[in-house]
Amino acid sequence: GNDLEWEPFCSWLKEAACKYECVIYVPGNHDRMFSGVRDLRYIEEARPANVLINRTLSYKGYTFLGSPVMRALDDNPRAYYWSDDLRRIFWENLWAINHQIVITHAPMYGTLDLARGENLGCEYLGRHVSRRQPLLHIHGHIHQAYGWEYSNKTYSVNAALCNLETEPVNPPWLINI
Repeated sequence: GNDLEWEPFCSWLKEAACKYECVIYVPGNHDRMFSGVRDLRYIEEARPANVLINRTLSYKGYTFLGSPVMRALDDNPRAYYWSDDLRRIFWENLWAINHQIVITHAPMYGTLDLARGENLGCEYLGRHVSRRQPLLHIHGHIHQAYGWEYSNKTYSVNAALCNLETEPVNPPWLINI
């Protein structure tokens, strides 16, 4: 989204946060309003929802790790497109952080990431999930790969609601933990 879209979305987030005990939002590649110092303003405006940008949140004995970081899929400037080196360093340095649930915008490589006949996920995120074996990895980004898989002790859910035309055609997920 952009600045004009943020206000109605933020209102919706706040409504959801009033209905549910814990609401977590991880921005994505179209969320250009989250850029550097401006992140703080938008994070504050979203409260009581929890905006996770490369940080953790503890809730009911679980630690959630949220990250919007992803590999660039094209040459267009997008939010959170990071180079190979930055993504590798980022995911390697998270090894010591204890977390049971990972929420990212983009998928890990090889799991619910197939589009246009190729895997578009992040290989460094994949290595991280493979080593850490969290209970759950939730992501979106690859609209064509909506669904879930279980592998290596981790449930992976691609929760992308929209199709390629950005029409909301997939039902949302309700995950009880």
